[in-house]
Amino acid sequence: MPSSTAKTKHLNIRTSEDEYRRISEFARFQGKTLSGFALESMWQQIEDWEDIQAVKEYEQAKAGGGLDLISHEDAMRELGLR
Repeated sequence: MPSSTAKTKHLNIRTSEDEYRRISEFARFQGKTLSGFALESMWQQIEDWEDIQAVKEYEQAKAGGGLDLISHEDAMRELGLR
């Protein structure tokens, strides 16, 4: 998440009254403000997307032979843990 000392901007989100009520109730249930809940949810989506991109890049490198992989056992031996 970004630093809270950064210059702030406002973000308006339009919802129906029912959506607003449901989201507000859930945020309150989680012990969060509506803004805090919304920001946390958006950042979680971004982090999930970044994780998926990293896995895709790894899979592409693996399929293309661009990775040097060793087994868990070999890694443990190299580290002197077995």
